[in-house]
Amino acid sequence: MRKDPLLRFVLILFAGFLFFCALYFAKSILIPLSFSALLSMLILPLCKKLEHWKFPRWLAILSCFLVAIIIIGAFVTLFIFQVISFTDNLPMYKELINSKIGHIQRFLEGLIKVSPKDQTAFMKEKMSGFMSNGGEYIKVAFVETTGTFATIGIVFICTFFFLYFRDRFKNFILKIANPIYEEKTRMIITASSKVAARYLSGVFIVIIILSVLNSVGLMIIGLDNAIFFGISVAILNIIPYIGVPIGAVLPVVMALITRESLWSAVGVIAVFSFNQFIENNFLTPNIVGNKVNINPLATIIVLLIGGNLWGVSGMIIFLPFLGVLKITLDHVKPLNPYAYLISTDETETSILSRIKSLFNRKK
Repeated sequence: MRKDPLLRFVLILFAGFLFFCALYFAKSILIPLSFSALLSMLILPLCKKLEHWKFPRWLAILSCFLVAIIIIGAFVTLFIFQVISFTDNLPMYKELINSKIGHIQRFLEGLIKVSPKDQTAFMKEKMSGFMSNGGEYIKVAFVETTGTFATIGIVFICTFFFLYFRDRFKNFILKIANPIYEEKTRMIITASSKVAARYLSGVFIVIIILSVLNSVGLMIIGLDNAIFFGISVAILNIIPYIGVPIGAVLPVVMALITRESLWSAVGVIAVFSFNQFIENNFLTPNIVGNKVNINPLATIIVLLIGGNLWGVSGMIIFLPFLGVLKITLDHVKPLNPYAYLISTDETETSILSRIKSLFNRKK
């Protein structure tokens, strides 16, 4: 293999293909385990703090679970109430949509010379398949929802045992590693755990702040169900670059339906654009930090891979795992070029850092 670079490249390519095949076909097992690993990294600092205060390990873990459930439960409960409020207004929105469709049909009649009756018949024909399979869609949605709750239970159980047996996992990694690199291996384990914990806790804080900013901005515009849309778009911000544009589509459409002026829709776009600017340049660099400083190209590639292999779960999970991988690459000298390839210069991560550098330069 050393004498034949082509053979080495082919074998590496084949190994990579097998690796991604394994990720795809084992996703039903790996997705809950991955969420459990990330959640355990998130809870670990608080768990260690409680153990330092003489809590038994099992009690410290359960106490962390209780805190997490209270915080996440309050957030989810608020969101559910907003969803209920939104669904209660659907009949009103239906009338507004029918009114808007009437205007559009009359416009199309003058443009393409097709009567509203023919347009309605065409729409009914296209919708008939969806309506006839509506029961099947509801059944699939119910099964998916039930599966989600079962997965959440598995995630919490696995997280408990990941935290409870964490010393065993750490010793296992140290045993299989070369004894010469034991100190470096310990550094990698500690750094990876810290970066994952800071990343996940920071993301959650940013979601809360964005939920408030989005909701307040939409309330100022006067959009109905502003809190519902504000929280929805903030949650989708987990998916870099594309989450916010996708989430903004529905509130923009609702602004077009419920308001006569186009300026309401423009205002919605302006609110999300401004908040996205604040998040990219001030919130994320200072709350999440620059430890997961992955460049945009690597981020997009990881999102594409994660989305194709594990769907939305992959788009959420793969990025923090890439950050953990980068920590490993940074600490292993032969792999430093790969860390450099996927990273970005910390001084270029935000406008705030540039302002700080200019201020320090003037000093």
